[in-house]
Amino acid sequence: MSVTVSANAQLVSAKSLTPYTLSVSSTPVGGGTTSPSGANSYLAGATVQVTAKPVSGYCLSYWLLDGVNVGNSNP
Repeated sequence: MSVTVSANAQLVSAKSLTPYTLSVSSTPVGGGTTSPSGANSYLAGATVQVTAKPVSGYCLSYWLLDGVNVGNSNP
């Protein structure tokens, strides 16, 4: 691929995108899983849908986000 730059082109700087780590887990061990699970990196501003997948006999009680109960909507 080639690009031709005209005489009136301007330089535009790119902003650095900051990655953040989202760590997702479930308790008790054996009560179910989440999707995604574990630690995953996302760029700032990304929207991530997290789903709880309880095993038989368990249900989603609540989500904790930075230590704060944010409800039990799934996803």
